[in-house]
This record gives sequence, C-alpha cells and structure tokens, in this order.
Amino acid sequence: MHVKAKDKCVLLAAGGTGGHLYSAKGTSEELKRRGYKVILFTDRRIEGLLDNFFVDQTKFILSATFSKKNIIYWPYILIKLLYGLAISIYWITYYKPSLAVGFGGYPTVPPLLAAKICGLKIIIHEQNSIMGRANLFLSHFTNGLTKGFKDIYNLPEKVKKKSCFSGNPIRDEVTNEINPYLAYNGKIFNILVFGGSQGASFFSKLIPRALSKLPDNYRKKLNIMHQSRTEEINSVRDLYISIGIKAEVNDFFYDLPKRLRNSHLVISRSGASTISELSLLGRPGILIPLPSSIDGDQEYNAKVLDSLNGAIVYHQSDINEEILSDKIFDLISSPSELLKIANNAKAASKGGGSKNIVDFIENLLTGKLVWK
Repeated sequence: MHVKAKDKCVLLAAGGTGGHLYSAKGTSEELKRRGYKVILFTDRRIEGLLDNFFVDQTKFILSATFSKKNIIYWPYILIKLLYGLAISIYWITYYKPSLAVGFGGYPTVPPLLAAKICGLKIIIHEQNSIMGRANLFLSHFTNGLTKGFKDIYNLPEKVKKKSCFSGNPIRDEVTNEINPYLAYNGKIFNILVFGGSQGASFFSKLIPRALSKLPDNYRKKLNIMHQSRTEEINSVRDLYISIGIKAEVNDFFYDLPKRLRNSHLVISRSGASTISELSLLGRPGILIPLPSSIDGDQEYNAKVLDSLNGAIVYHQSDINEEILSDKIFDLISSPSELLKIANNAKAASKGGGSKNIVDFIENLLTGKLVWK
C-alpha cells in the first residue's frame, strides 16, 4: 500500500511502565524500516529505559491520574493534565504527524486527546487481556484498536468493530534471540528471575529462600540471574552467597532478551510484554501475577498461558517457599516437562505484532481499513 510522503510521520504515546514502552519500541522499529518519521511522547518515569530507543524526537509530557486515594490532589492533577494537553497540542502542531498511536497507561491520555483535538486519527493498542482505564477512556475517541490478545474481557461493544487482533509488538532485541529451547542436560541450570522493569521485593525474599531448600547437589548446578530493586541488590546477593548458589543480581539487565533465550526456567510477573516474549521465544515460566496490578490485568494475562499449559501460575497469596521449592525441584528433575511447557508457550505466540500494527496504521491512513 502506498502512503504519501507527507503522511509518513507518526506520533507514538507510551509511558508508565517498561511494558508500555517496549510495545511502542517494537512498533517504532517497524515504522522506521518503512521510512516513517517517529515522534515519541512519554513521561520521565521511564526515561532510563530509552537507551536504544531510536526515534526522531522524544518529548516528555506531564500527566497524572485521578484516584480515590488522592482526592485532595485532584485540582493539582487537573492542572497537570491540562498543561500536558496544551504542550501536546503545541508539539503536534509543530511536528504535524499524520496519526497518533497510544500504548496504554495514563501518560497517553493528554497526547491522544491533543491529537484528536488537532484533527488526527488515533489508534490505541491494548496489550493486556483486559483493557486498562486509560484505554477504556480513549476508546470513546479512537478510530481503531489493535489487540495484543485475541480476547479482551471488557472490550466495549462499540469498539469491537474497529478492532484487530494484531498480537503484541515485540522489539528487535527479542525477535533476534528466537532459538529452539535447549532442554536441561544435567549440568548448569539457568533460572532468570525478574519482576518487571522495576524488580519485585516479593521475589527478592521468596526465591532465595525457596532455592535454599533444594538438595545440595541441585543448588550447585544452579545459575541464577535475578533482577531486583536497586536498594535490595546487596541483601539479595548476600542471600545467594550464604546458601552457596551462583547468582548475578542487578537492578536491570539490558541484555534481558539474551538471558531469556539462555534460560531453562523463568520466574516472573505476568505483564503483557513478558507473556508475549515468553511465548515468542518458547520459554517455560513460573508466573506470579502482581496482585496490585490495576484492574487485575496480570492475572488475566497469566490465564492465557495457563489455559494452554504454557506456564505454571501461582497467586501470590497461595505460594510460599516450600511450594515453590518443590515445584522447582520437580521441574529440574523432569527436563521433558519443561520442554513440553516451552512448546506449549511457543504454540500460543501470535507473531508479527509490530508488522500487523503498522499494516493497520497504513490501512487507516490510506482509507483501505477493513474492520474485523
């Protein structure tokens, strides 16, 4: 399909978490391959994750969210939102994008509303299996919606005809690591632990204690890669040293895709990006959804792989170090079971998310979009 040169500028809005940003990154990479100029609107909370995110311009937009816990701050929040809206209108007028795409999270609200005010078509991508509050709000104004999962439990009826099951966009660092799962051969057993882009205190306490209960001959074969909160690095590292387990502990692994590829087992939360990347690479995981995730999106995401026997899922309230230790022991003792889970996860993958979303964008820009 032919998109006019003047229309080859797209605004991407993402913020709040690494998961939202990585979806935007995967889409941006495909847009750049097709010759588009890409403008990113985001918030400063994830500024540290922008390394290797190659766009033409990045603008940080003020935003905030209303909640019942901070009613006293609502006037201040409203001022921030209005300021973010005004700044977004200014930059949209300056760069003149032809279309805007939002990837969820409240920092996308001012830019997408600004885009609508400026007369642009907007698309929202819902990466979870339940729509977040920002996307639910923006669904009233959207010209189209792409879905990371086939079924979204609370998708508004009026948006269904504008939606397309695209799969989640996956960044190149991950797709470049696609390789068959290598079953454990009895030597070194690699376990990758991460709780999202900001680590997980619960994991820092639970997992070393669970691994300490494994027999000595099992512990000696472990190689742990554990992403923790910055303030917990030393204490977690000391825990592993005290139980005689080789471990690399850091607050962020910039080569996480390579570590995913080399893992025999992944223990993680169940954000949409994590689920999509585990599926694409076909790696077995123990998933513990974040109980405080807004709208319970992580629990719904985990159900997708759990229903296909593509992961082992525990509620945080139901798991303890004994249960986890027993499960890890069973999995290390049964490489064939791990391989089965890995294959089931791989079978659940919807590949080509980035390509599908950009195709959707181009169909909308050229008026050739067929609603599904």
